[in-house]
Amino acid sequence: MTREAIEMILTMWTSDPPYDIQGKHWHIRMTQQFDEEIGFGYIHKPYQKPYPPIAMPAMSPNSSSMKTAGRYGFRPFAAALSPTNVVGNFWDTYKDAALAAGRVPDRADFKICRAIYLSDTTKEARERASQNSLGENFEYIAKVLDRGLGRDIYKRDRSMSDSEIDMDYFMKELIIAGDVDEVLRRLLEMMEETGPFGTLVMMGYDWDDKQSWIHCLELFAKELMPALNKAVGASNT
Repeated sequence: MTREAIEMILTMWTSDPPYDIQGKHWHIRMTQQFDEEIGFGYIHKPYQKPYPPIAMPAMSPNSSSMKTAGRYGFRPFAAALSPTNVVGNFWDTYKDAALAAGRVPDRADFKICRAIYLSDTTKEARERASQNSLGENFEYIAKVLDRGLGRDIYKRDRSMSDSEIDMDYFMKELIIAGDVDEVLRRLLEMMEETGPFGTLVMMGYDWDDKQSWIHCLELFAKELMPALNKAVGASNT
């Protein structure tokens, strides 16, 4: 269903009406109600040709989204809820699908989203992150998952019980909280499992304490990212 929808969207982005796109799940038909002079019935097309870069997120091992992204040449995007060993699997899954489709995968296209909280000391950062909107978000999603799929997407090892997926686990495996040196250490440790990637995306949360979040962002932009780029030999631009 997803692949069929993607094909239809790409078709409309790269062609003009009349449209009569028949699929298994969807049927888009506009063969008469269009007027070129006034633009009626025409789908607005992206400014970039044929269309802008498209990223697809993933959360589970052997992700079908990563297979689709590799097949179409979309950019792989790792969700912040996934442990790093699963993030490494995202790239492997994406790479295999891309190669099977005759594409050359580029790690520079790989985006990894992480829950990061910075403060002046690691003790302060860990205390705040476990209690502020960041920690509350992980606990809330866990409760949502308890009512349906279970907590598997959080797990490094699917044999773990759901009861093991608590705040201590989140702070160890999924939430990267600390001073600049500690967060840098955690990110470099993460890369040992994920391999190189092109973009680090810092997950955003509600500013329940505005000043602490502003300080977090300042540390991220002015100290952490220059240190990370230097450590991996990347440019700060």
